[in-house]
Amino acid sequence: MGQVASRFSGLFIRPAANLRPNDDEDPEQQLTFANAAGSYFGSHFLMCGGRFDMAKPEAFLFGENSDLDLLGSRSVPFPYASPLGSDEVHPLHLLINIRKESVKFVKIKNDNGSQSDSTLYRLEFTLDADCSCFVQIHFNARELYQDGEIQFAYRNKRVSCSDRFHFDTGSDQVFNNFIFDSSKWDLADLTYSGGLYFPVVVVIQTDDVERAQMQSTMCTVDVANDSSHALILKPLRQKIACDGVIYLLQEMFGIENKEMTADGSTDDGGLECIICMSDVRDTVILPCRHLCICNNCADTLRYKLNNCPICRSPFRALIQLRARRQTRNMGYETVTLVEGLNGPLNHQTYTNAEQNVKEPLDVPAAKKGHSRERSRTSNILNQVVDIFILLNTL
Repeated sequence: MGQVASRFSGLFIRPAANLRPNDDEDPEQQLTFANAAGSYFGSHFLMCGGRFDMAKPEAFLFGENSDLDLLGSRSVPFPYASPLGSDEVHPLHLLINIRKESVKFVKIKNDNGSQSDSTLYRLEFTLDADCSCFVQIHFNARELYQDGEIQFAYRNKRVSCSDRFHFDTGSDQVFNNFIFDSSKWDLADLTYSGGLYFPVVVVIQTDDVERAQMQSTMCTVDVANDSSHALILKPLRQKIACDGVIYLLQEMFGIENKEMTADGSTDDGGLECIICMSDVRDTVILPCRHLCICNNCADTLRYKLNNCPICRSPFRALIQLRARRQTRNMGYETVTLVEGLNGPLNHQTYTNAEQNVKEPLDVPAAKKGHSRERSRTSNILNQVVDIFILLNTL
């Protein structure tokens, strides 16, 4: 499973205090994409230097309409300035990351190791950092973009956040410093039922860098169905602020890591297109975001069917994703996204991913003095360079 990003631009992120105790307006009462009627978009959109017509302007191409509320409501100039030359997509150089699947509550046990009836939980997750950073947890909060800074507003104008927990450079670091006491909270306040306020917001932000980066993980709290009735922390959404742009991370289904077999080799099974079962899958179906077909089958699919072969839901666009990998002669070759993330495949039966050697890009030198390896997320994102649009909305 991977992630793609929708963005809200025009914001400069500064390493300033990220608290706002008062909020004059209740955003739940404002007009949002989720509760408004009518069309929000024009008849076409621009991407990667191309123009694509929209058959359904009332629908958000990359997800649900409510996802747009998480990107803010700041207007942008119109008409847009014409892009100069090729609109090439470059990778994001992320310095920090919280692994979404690792965010959880762990109930504190007794001294003898037995399960405790206590209401205390330890919030745990795994983080990667290419620079010093800090983690802070906010409750019943939402992000606020004001005066070029990211701040936080709280429900009922009551500030509720943890202290800052600082971390050094390193990957696979475990955060377990915060103790959550469920007895001090009403369960209704910990359950997300819609709107802009989230019960738990886990924030990681760079420290002592020129242009601060921030990632926020919005979570809700559920109750287990078994006899323990333990609380379960469930991550819902993730956003990142990088280079003055706010990105909403979306799940991409079908980018699995290679699995190690018993003899130490890697298993590449399941990476083929689910239609032809021969070429490696490299095309994402929107808006369901299933990466399950190859380029050739995508061309055939758009003329015959309009449903995703995985979930059977109607699709509006197909996007082919490829990566560029550096070669020994300092050039670049085009590979599939799966191969770009996982390395060379044991069986390369695909023929449509042609090898294109290009001039090397300007890659900034790695910072000296890092005592630990670069984060897994940073290495992956720096491999994904090119995004090619296959076809427009049906």
